[in-house]
Amino acid sequence: MHFNTLHSIAAAVFIIIFANSPSADSADTAWNIPVIQSENGDCASFYDIARSGAGVGFSFDPVLRRGRFFRKEHQVIFMEGYAAALADGKIIRADHPVMHSRNETLIPEDLFIGLMAILFPELHIDKKNGRYCASSGKIMEKPKEVNPESADDQQKMESEDRENTVQKKNISSATAEKISFIVLDAGHGGKDPGAIGKGKIYEKNITLSVIKKLGSILGSDNKGIKIYYTRSSDVFVELGGRTEIANRKLTNKAGGIFVSIHVNASVVPKMNGFETYYLSQNPSNSEARSTAALENNVVVLENPGRRKSYDDVEYIEALMATTQIQKESRMLAETIQSRMASVNKEFPSRGVKTADFFVLRGSLMPAVLIEIGYITNAKEAARLTNDAYQDKVAASVAKGIEAFLRTYSGSN
Repeated sequence: MHFNTLHSIAAAVFIIIFANSPSADSADTAWNIPVIQSENGDCASFYDIARSGAGVGFSFDPVLRRGRFFRKEHQVIFMEGYAAALADGKIIRADHPVMHSRNETLIPEDLFIGLMAILFPELHIDKKNGRYCASSGKIMEKPKEVNPESADDQQKMESEDRENTVQKKNISSATAEKISFIVLDAGHGGKDPGAIGKGKIYEKNITLSVIKKLGSILGSDNKGIKIYYTRSSDVFVELGGRTEIANRKLTNKAGGIFVSIHVNASVVPKMNGFETYYLSQNPSNSEARSTAALENNVVVLENPGRRKSYDDVEYIEALMATTQIQKESRMLAETIQSRMASVNKEFPSRGVKTADFFVLRGSLMPAVLIEIGYITNAKEAARLTNDAYQDKVAASVAKGIEAFLRTYSGSN
């Protein structure tokens, strides 16, 4: 059977389930959901939540492995392999990722409680007798009074509280209190050469060289921060897969940033300079829109399943609503562009801009894309392929990232 046919059938099945789900407008919803034990601790099953009669609408994409719950004006989106989820324009992080096990999609307890707290702010959630239970009322039941002189009673009460009560999780900011990893992305690669300059100068080779230099600097100057690469050789990595590499490392205790390096191109040979972007559906200008379109054109080389994700309007809108990510991404872009401008006097600083880059769309952490120069400008292309110049570019970007790290640490 054709892949698209299977996908359509799967989607239809989930639409039917949603159509038969209980009303999402129930005012006094009460439910209980089995606790499932896994290698990552207690979890709740997506399917048990969907069948619970909790009054939520739901959907699940079996291709992207992404699920969604919604109730009234509330919406939460999660994905297998991620320890973070989108909830009403905010990010909830957990200690462990959503996992696929025993033909079930299992949501870790801390993430489950956080999501349910968004969907059901009026309910109180407990864990009793192997089930997650919810009942009307925000106020937790007062503990039973005991004789202070009875140590046994006191210990018993404390034990019951620890076992039975699950506190609602606070919603975290886009990153953890301390950034513990940086994901570096060399644009293009493999069958995708990127922009091509005269003499068959390939963007993919320049970006890989610069990203390795950048990683070396950051790794040696910032102990305790792990450096990861989306690619470390000449291989093809799909756009959406790049941010997935970053997102899968995000947990309640580990925050990170995503930095993508690219080289620009223009039909105007005199065009030169460097610029830094952060994600927005509203491009700064027509040049920003054209630059994004050029970089996004890589999707023609990707598989149909991946291409669908770039048209997932609900997910994109939910992600765009995460103002904390945009705020921190802008801060990161500004510090990088500022440091690059202070070091590089050969070519003009084109400033910080916004555009809808697919490679940035899925990021659940501060993310920027840097166009370090124009491969179609003869003078700049010669410099971009120069080892010493690449060192200078990498060093200036590193200074910008480190400035952001200091600023971010001071604001938390």
